[in-house]
Amino acid sequence: MIRSLRKNSLANIAVVSYNVNLVDLVQNELQFSSNEYGVVLTFYSLGSFLGTMTLGLIKIKSKRGYVYIVSLLLGGLFYICIPFIQGIIFLSLIFFCIGFVFAMTSTVSTAILFAVPSEEFRSRVLEIASISSLLSPLGFLIWGAVGSYVSSAAALGLAGGIILIVALIGFRTPIRTYN
Repeated sequence: MIRSLRKNSLANIAVVSYNVNLVDLVQNELQFSSNEYGVVLTFYSLGSFLGTMTLGLIKIKSKRGYVYIVSLLLGGLFYICIPFIQGIIFLSLIFFCIGFVFAMTSTVSTAILFAVPSEEFRSRVLEIASISSLLSPLGFLIWGAVGSYVSSAAALGLAGGIILIVALIGFRTPIRTYN
């Protein structure tokens, strides 16, 4: 469980790359307006909302670990697609999909965190998971620096590669078998 949390921390740091690089990608690299940036974020939010609602309507009773890893894998693949997108419609659709799969990843990982550890270890596991989410400022710093050395599109694609690697490693861990 601890090794899975460390890998999850790495993925969390990569996921936040959109927070610092998306605005530059939309406004400077793709030359879209701030209104179109708002459209992309709206699609991301709609995807997150629908991903959460989907899990609320469709109860996943088995293979939660597999759903977690596959949603992480899909999120990484969607991030990797970002550098190849030139239109606002496709970028909005990609971010809708990213929001959808990462809402699923977040919800399922929370369910797993509460269910897997025994009562005596639960507080320690949840503490480590909280530290993982508190690493976001470090992710902002890292991805801001990466985005200043390469294009924002390349930084987002690189983040997708890291997320993808973490997901692929996840297929070799016990978390994949969790029901």
